[in-house]
Amino acid sequence: MKKEGGEEWKEVKKVKLVPSDGVTIEVKISIVKEIETIKNFINASDSDTNHILSLIIKFISREYDQELVKRLNHDDLKEMVLVVNYHNMKTLLCCIVATIANIIQNKSVEFVKGFFHIIKDFTPEES
Repeated sequence: MKKEGGEEWKEVKKVKLVPSDGVTIEVKISIVKEIETIKNFINASDSDTNHILSLIIKFISREYDQELVKRLNHDDLKEMVLVVNYHNMKTLLCCIVATIANIIQNKSVEFVKGFFHIIKDFTPEES
């Protein structure tokens, strides 16, 4: 296909993802290919999973916008780190881990325990 002036149109192939909340997300094929196990999301009925999928797609669509990651709440960050690690999305994983590291940097042990919901302390033998 050619447009006026002889330039070629580049057709961008997209797919539509419809999580269980019914909100359709149109995504470039190149983005979907980064999520190696997308079929697990497609079959998921958990609304939390769909929320995290939406966040991941937004982040990738914005070409790894670090500001978007910084605006996420702590629970979403922790959930995303698990999901993107599982899906082997290395660039996104690095961004999220760096953001979490910045949040807990120079914080007290109590803050870090609270951040990660760590309840049990080590016994004297484990220390």
